Amino acid sequence: QNHPQSSSQFCTETMGRGAYQDAGGIARQAFHWDDGPEPHCGRKAAILKAHPEIKKLMGPCPYTKYQVFGVVSMQICLAFAAAKLPWAVLIPFAYLIGGAANCNLQLAMHEISHNLAFKGMFANRVLSIIANLPLGIPAAISFRKYHLEHHRYQGHDVVDVDVPCEWEGWFFVSAPRKLLW
Repeated sequence: QNHPQSSSQFCTETMGRGAYQDAGGIARQAFHWDDGPEPHCGRKAAILKAHPEIKKLMGPCPYTKYQVFGVVSMQICLAFAAAKLPWAVLIPFAYLIGGAANCNLQLAMHEISHNLAFKGMFANRVLSIIANLPLGIPAAISFRKYHLEHHRYQGHDVVDVDVPCEWEGWFFVSAPRKLLW
């Protein structure tokens, strides 16, 4: 792919931390593009060649479903219990406990998107929807679609949704701007 080597209309400031790591102390004004092979497949092959016993650890985890049901149940019970809390207690409670539980469920949705809770795809999809329930915004199925595309096209500009666009690289360079995200 051809990638812009010069700054665009958005790149009037340096992009991200480490901007001065280029030779000569010149600030980076654009992303670094690497046309080499995607590194994860080669790394996985090298690790499996050196340590074939790791293959036994690959595959569905039998505990994921219990963890998801436990955290979803906890979220539902805490929602009922928190209904009568004063705002001064509710806000930190929701942020600390609810935030940690939501992060846990989003990580579970990630693992489930790789079919790592059950051997069958249908059971994994149902569990991902259950894990998504307390999060409030339906995302489990679409997350799976885009996340698997991310793995299939990892590092490919435009196709890989995890590669930031040039504007994001320019804008999200400070702590206050990252807080917006």
